[in-house]
Amino acid sequence: MAAGNASPVRREQVAKLMRLARAQSKAADRDVLSVEFEEARAATHAALRESTPEEKYQARRALGSAAN
Repeated sequence: MAAGNASPVRREQVAKLMRLARAQSKAADRDVLSVEFEEARAATHAALRESTPEEKYQARRALGSAAN
């Protein structure tokens, strides 16, 4: 991340995005029509709206590397 023009990265926000994405994925694995999935999806979307582009990128990158 280059200094000056990059968005700050809040580690707790990246961790929150990762946690919520995992919860949404687990709920989807059980039943995408469930209330649990809808709640998890809504929480994930709310957290995404609060996140900077760099935080979103870092969370996606971490989740992607965890899957490999």
